[in-house]
Amino acid sequence: MLSIIFEKYRKFISNNLYVYKSCKQYIIILKKLYNTITNENRKGIINADYAKYRGNRFEVILIFNKFNPDEMLNEILTEYQNKKVVYTTGKIVTPDYYDCDMNNICSNGIHYYKTIEQAYYHDIEAHAINYTGVIKEWFHNGKKIKEINLKEGHRHGLAKYWYDVGGRSLEINYSNGMRHGTYKEWYRDGMLACQSEYKNNLLDGSSTCFYMNGKKESQYTYEKGKRVGVGREWHVNGNVKIEGIYVNDVRIGVWTEWYENGNKKYIGTYVDNLKNGLWTFYHDDETPSAEGIYRFDVPIGKWSYWTKNGIQYDYIME
Repeated sequence: MLSIIFEKYRKFISNNLYVYKSCKQYIIILKKLYNTITNENRKGIINADYAKYRGNRFEVILIFNKFNPDEMLNEILTEYQNKKVVYTTGKIVTPDYYDCDMNNICSNGIHYYKTIEQAYYHDIEAHAINYTGVIKEWFHNGKKIKEINLKEGHRHGLAKYWYDVGGRSLEINYSNGMRHGTYKEWYRDGMLACQSEYKNNLLDGSSTCFYMNGKKESQYTYEKGKRVGVGREWHVNGNVKIEGIYVNDVRIGVWTEWYENGNKKYIGTYVDNLKNGLWTFYHDDETPSAEGIYRFDVPIGKWSYWTKNGIQYDYIME
């Protein structure tokens, strides 16, 4: 559809006097006047063709449907910050007030884009019923924020996201609107933050997250959205932090946690996600700090406690 729009309205596209505004499923072609004031020279613009701008007065040239370029409107109403602006073809449109501080992006004025492509993609996912094709979105500074494929109105295929300044932030694979396949997140510096596998919108397979230094932070295996098998977490220095077994997202069996220095912090047994049986806790030098029995998460019987210098205190839990 965009190629049809390019061909149909190329006489406007080739002239820098014309700019474009999106309003729901419609595009408004505006013409700058000799006395039009804009903020096109503001700071922080990365890609001028896709940045967002404001102006104080324009002539309304055309209003047409993004999805049916032959459908025209004579007039359309827009609302912004509880203020209404009517766009009528052949008429001059002005805001009730124009903010002259050019570095204020989302402020009073007539908002527009320099390219018809940016106006076409603006908010397209919300209005494109049964749309098949790519959708794109840009930050106000003109840098691309996302690129998503749709099939009959549903996300399908690879969706990509970027930071406002820097590289990629997220990649998600979809199948008929559901997450399906590899999911990846990145830190702003480009280091991988997380990689997981999805099936039918549920985590299914390996899921690994990383610290900013590149070392592993956690690793779990999922089946239909629930953790199974051995789960591990690490301290930022690379030493193991915690390790144990999941069955259907429930902790079972022996679980152990370690301090950042590598010394053991505790060891104990879970039954159906509840502490059960003998549990032993340690100071950071791995000398015992406490030991006793849990029954379904409740401490019972005799519990012994030790200070770091080895003094023992015993208590009977009621």
